[in-house]
Amino acid sequence: MAGKVDWAGFINKIYEAFDKKVNDMVYAAVMAAGDKVLPTSQFTKTGSLDKDKLITLVEDVQTANGVEAVIMGTKTALSKLNALSDTQWISNSMKEERHTTGRLGIWEGIRLVEIPQSFAPNDTSKKLVANDVLLVMPVADNKFIKIYDEGEAQVKEVSDGNTNMDKTIEYEYQQKMGVATVIQRKFGFYKNIA
Repeated sequence: MAGKVDWAGFINKIYEAFDKKVNDMVYAAVMAAGDKVLPTSQFTKTGSLDKDKLITLVEDVQTANGVEAVIMGTKTALSKLNALSDTQWISNSMKEERHTTGRLGIWEGIRLVEIPQSFAPNDTSKKLVANDVLLVMPVADNKFIKIYDEGEAQVKEVSDGNTNMDKTIEYEYQQKMGVATVIQRKFGFYKNIA
């Protein structure tokens, strides 16, 4: 009730905050990577969601990599594909799948993969993963987001209560790291879908 937390709980909160920071950096790098795939006119599409343009983008990614491609996006983005499909012919099991998940698991023979949404730190009104972007990714070794870590992490801990004049305890975690994008395989972006 007083807002106090034990020392182990405090250290665990630091770990959770660091993990969230790394995940948020990775999300931001993924969302910015679309403009780095060349030629952008072929692998980055913008505007209203168009069935023919999306299928052509999937086909281009598959052809460039020689492997199957999947469509990835948030639940909101993937649910927009429902409007492009005629649901009159789908089976009862597909209707049940759409009812339970909010979207189809396969669209026009292409697997759909959901990307979990994430909020900005301390701001639940700002989402880090765009709900108007679909990614077309090859099912292959395509680790285009690189996390680099320089040296060992340093921890400064003062927990005896006698070192500081005001009897406070401290814990400081320092690590030099970052996230970068290295494009190895072609993948597609469909931005600003409506």
